[in-house]
Amino acid sequence: GNVTVLNEANGPVSGASVSIIWNTPDGRKRKQTSQTNSLGVASFSVSSIPGKYRLTVSQVVKAGLMFNRSASQLTATISAP
Repeated sequence: GNVTVLNEANGPVSGASVSIIWNTPDGRKRKQTSQTNSLGVASFSVSSIPGKYRLTVSQVVKAGLMFNRSASQLTATISAP
């Protein structure tokens, strides 16, 4: 899954540290951290078994910026065939 980090002007934020938690179809939780690229995108992956995965953003850190949790989409469900 990909997470896009934008600033208040909807511009991409590069170099942000994004932490997520995967909830897997078998009930496990997997934590991962990735850095955003120049387009503000952090990429994550998890070993795939069929079913629904829930990706939840737990933290975004970038020096000089504040993470606005209330104005952000923090979860998404992804289905794997």
